[in-house]
Amino acid sequence: MMNWIDIIDRAFSLYRGYFRCFFGTIVICTGVFVLRECVLFLCWKYKAYHIFDDILYDLLLTLEIGLLIIIAGEVHYDRQITLREVFHRFTSCFSRYCGSTLLYLMFLTYWTRFIGMYEPSDPSLSFFILLSIPLVGYYLIAWVLYGPVVLLETPMLQHPLRRSRGLVRGAWWRVCGTILAIGVVIVAVETIYAIGYMVILALLDFEDGIPMQKILSMIADTFESDYNKQLSPSLAISSLVSSCLTAFTAPIYAISVMLLYVNRRAQVE
Repeated sequence: MMNWIDIIDRAFSLYRGYFRCFFGTIVICTGVFVLRECVLFLCWKYKAYHIFDDILYDLLLTLEIGLLIIIAGEVHYDRQITLREVFHRFTSCFSRYCGSTLLYLMFLTYWTRFIGMYEPSDPSLSFFILLSIPLVGYYLIAWVLYGPVVLLETPMLQHPLRRSRGLVRGAWWRVCGTILAIGVVIVAVETIYAIGYMVILALLDFEDGIPMQKILSMIADTFESDYNKQLSPSLAISSLVSSCLTAFTAPIYAISVMLLYVNRRAQVE
């Protein structure tokens, strides 16, 4: 059985060893993310679009992860699969995977919007937020394996979220720690690349001195665009870099979740 270190190490090993298998999907998803960014730039001044864009981003990312999970499931057992076969398998279970994804995202989005309403002066809201954190955290981790359940199990189950919760039962803290470790590794990788890109971008301004505050602001824009800022070339490039980084780091998460699923299934069954 693998611990979280083994899972992350195996994920990087598979990503590096079978990069060609993932590359086609990454290129296609990068193009889709860039197209989304172009639409965002055109609609930047329309505040109502920004909420829709956040949901669209989460949905596109989750769909990319779904494609990558199928590839990861094959390369883990050293089996070859073509890009056409990946899309064919994904299409065959698209409705079930998309439905589970929407339920997961709606649960997460509703809670984050609820947190956004938080006002320190409202003690009742503070109490409900503190009360909801353990419950929301439990279900988000319990449902984290729904993707591999839908995409890798045969026959496909009617209730993937219930199946995911069953696989996590009895090992919630272990799964939670593994997911957090994966997230930290991905953020570290993205930060390294983001710093390099943003420092080069800042130096291309040809100013006598580049304030550290400016570089840090540009790095922050790479992870999350500030819709309240005026659209500028540096902000546009930061958003595009963010999309490319997301497309290239998504396989790390997809492979890790697939390995976590295989590990939990072996322990449960």
